[in-house]
Amino acid sequence: MKSIVFILCVWFSPQVYSQCESLPNECEFMRLEICEEKTLSLVDRINNSILNGVLPHNIDTLYLSALSGDDRSQFTLGVDLSNNSVSNRMKSICWLTLSRKSGVTESDHFIGKIYGDYDSSLYDINKAIAHYKMSIKSQSAYSEDSYFELGLIYESNVSSTDNGELAIKYFEKASDLGHPEASYNLGVEYQTINSATSINRAIKYYRRSIESDRQEMKKIVEPFAFNNLGVIYLTSKNHYNPALSLSFFNKAVSAGAINANYYLGYIYAEGIGVNVDNNLAKKYFNVLASEGDVKSINAIKMYRLN
Repeated sequence: MKSIVFILCVWFSPQVYSQCESLPNECEFMRLEICEEKTLSLVDRINNSILNGVLPHNIDTLYLSALSGDDRSQFTLGVDLSNNSVSNRMKSICWLTLSRKSGVTESDHFIGKIYGDYDSSLYDINKAIAHYKMSIKSQSAYSEDSYFELGLIYESNVSSTDNGELAIKYFEKASDLGHPEASYNLGVEYQTINSATSINRAIKYYRRSIESDRQEMKKIVEPFAFNNLGVIYLTSKNHYNPALSLSFFNKAVSAGAINANYYLGYIYAEGIGVNVDNNLAKKYFNVLASEGDVKSINAIKMYRLN
């Protein structure tokens, strides 16, 4: 058993010290942990793993691989640490920087996300923008997400017309690459403008958001996109279509958009494209009225559905 431990440590040590020599400035605060503390406990951790009859836990295996200089392990470890405490996020920046130096272009996107978190003490908007732009320039696998994050940055800092235009520019880039949230945000932007041309664009982007191949992200925006399309087809002069409106509101409710119940209640109370049905109107209004929604409560009174 001791010979196995000795062989592993002899093999690993040169890898560790070679990696330590190439640590970037961002990792200076981690030098003790990477180059000394962890290597001192390496024998104990290997011994424990052998005694237990198992390989080291995934994080240990990943950590050792990252220390040995494997750029993909450094990237994975950096991503794993990026959503934790501030100290772990600093470590994340270190590992992602190491992997980036080895050519893992996806690293820039995640470094950008750390610096772009407004609620973090590491917040640095200029660094976030710089890393997102590097992610885009290198055509990383996260380019569309980097475009989207840039759009969010400029959208939340619309102190000038230029920032508003930049937000739309980056959302459009992300949308063209298939990002459903970017498409949805553009739909909201153009629906708010509420001109004939902008409503056409709003419909285009809402539909694009619900047709995206990114299923998990699509589920987030789908209920609201359905609801907003329902509103457009119910209220827009140039796009008035009661049948489409009813279809989209039903899809919105099925997808979890509770506010769409009000519009369904209104459609059945008024008989818009359907026969008046007070029972259905009351049913839909009650969904929101039971939650204290004043508008729905007033609608029940106005249509005498008590």
